[in-house]
Amino acid sequence: MNDNYALLLELQDKDLRIFNLKKQVISVPTEKERVRHELQISEDQLETVKSSVMDLESKIKQIEMDISDENEQKIKFQQQSVEVRKNDEYKALMNEIERCDKNIAAAEDKQISMWEELEKIKEIFAATEKEFEAGHARIEAAIKDLDVREKNCQAQVEKITSERDALATGVNAELLTHYNRLIARSKLPDGFSKAVVSIRNTNCGGCFLTMTPQVVNRVKKDELINCENCGVFLYYET
Repeated sequence: MNDNYALLLELQDKDLRIFNLKKQVISVPTEKERVRHELQISEDQLETVKSSVMDLESKIKQIEMDISDENEQKIKFQQQSVEVRKNDEYKALMNEIERCDKNIAAAEDKQISMWEELEKIKEIFAATEKEFEAGHARIEAAIKDLDVREKNCQAQVEKITSERDALATGVNAELLTHYNRLIARSKLPDGFSKAVVSIRNTNCGGCFLTMTPQVVNRVKKDELINCENCGVFLYYET
């Protein structure tokens, strides 16, 4: 293979590695945001269950207060029933006492039902809390891993860039200028745009334009040929 092509291919290999490493680096913030969003969803679920527990406990406490109020009313009516002399007043007080008993019984039944529901919700809360804590630890570990990946990738970018710059000094200045212009078409995070491609059958490996037999033969002879359509350097891979 033509020495210039060999150097350009080696240069391209390093540029591709640098591109992929930079792609990983710029993906880190998005990955962190994704895992943090997962944690936020888990935390929201935990808060929802916690709110349900607190709401139910508040309702149970209110029922206890209602029962206490009804008992106080019942005692008051009982005391008054001892003091009244008229039969119709006594019956009215008995009706009030009966009403209090019914209200107390209904409230106690409701309270028992709520206690049972509360126990179930507390079990759900405990399971959700355990899941949240495990998820929190897992996500914190994932974020640390992402930090390490970012740091390692940046270090590799610096190392390979240094190697790439040293290699570029051995490339013909005119060829290097054209090569750099082609590589500059690469846009993160979309994709890497190659500057040196092989002819596939009789087609350019970059834009797939069909090459003439004359061009293919010249490429086979290791002549420096650029695709007339996309401008990439062409080489023949045996």
